[in-house]
Amino acid sequence: MDMLLATRLKNKRKELKLSQKELAKGICEQGQISRMEQGKYSPGSELLFQLSKRLKVSMNYFFEETEVSSLENIDKFKELSKKFLDEREYESLHYIYELEKSKRARLSAKDQIYLDWIDTLVQFHYLNHQTEAVAKLEKILLSLKKSDFYYLQLGNTLANFYFDVGQEDTYQELYQLLKENIQSLSVHHLEQLELMIKFRYNYCRYLWLNEQTSEAIEEITETIAICKRYNSSYRLADLYCLLGNISVGFAEKDRILGFYQVSYQLYKHEENQRMMMEIEKEMKLLESED
Repeated sequence: MDMLLATRLKNKRKELKLSQKELAKGICEQGQISRMEQGKYSPGSELLFQLSKRLKVSMNYFFEETEVSSLENIDKFKELSKKFLDEREYESLHYIYELEKSKRARLSAKDQIYLDWIDTLVQFHYLNHQTEAVAKLEKILLSLKKSDFYYLQLGNTLANFYFDVGQEDTYQELYQLLKENIQSLSVHHLEQLELMIKFRYNYCRYLWLNEQTSEAIEEITETIAICKRYNSSYRLADLYCLLGNISVGFAEKDRILGFYQVSYQLYKHEENQRMMMEIEKEMKLLESED
């Protein structure tokens, strides 16, 4: 394990006059703190996030050298951001963004774009600043080439923004623009495969909310097949959940419950407690019907 992390953890704990037991309370075992401070245990990103929150520092505090002569990176921030985005935990996303935003000027151009993208998601979904989020994301896209991966990633977010604020014509225009380039992504590259799946999932959701049931079911079925073909569980829980939602009202109860049960098990595997509870509510509601 990186001894810088061990040293920083111990020094910050002592600076705040916390015992190992106080630092660990409700987060982990005291013994884990002890082993971390001895350099014998490497914490995962979620544990590191909880510790940084209690110590009131950014996660990168544990890894930055005293003298920073080159650009900083936000790899840990990206890792945790992805988790919070997948789980739609926008409050937590807001928290870690606030910790990281001060270092924007010391980031590479691409990392600055990533940080700004997270800001728009926080503004839109957590702070309810939809107009500002849309305007900022539109401005970022103008600075990117249409073939750039970030353009496709951020464009997918902007398309969702357009739909959620009722700009359906603008949504359709951007969707068609993105579709061709996203279809040409490499399914053998994990990040590109996941963007393709996310893009297709978002379109499935669009079809469902526009009551295009047959088209939505066909699109979901094809997307699930892609996940299985390339051994990816990315968004698979969401897809089965959406399939259950779409099926309510015309499919047999057992079939709908089957979709929800698959979704529940996938969310359980992901340790997504919030969505597990949502699925439980839907299943209980369905089972209570005559």
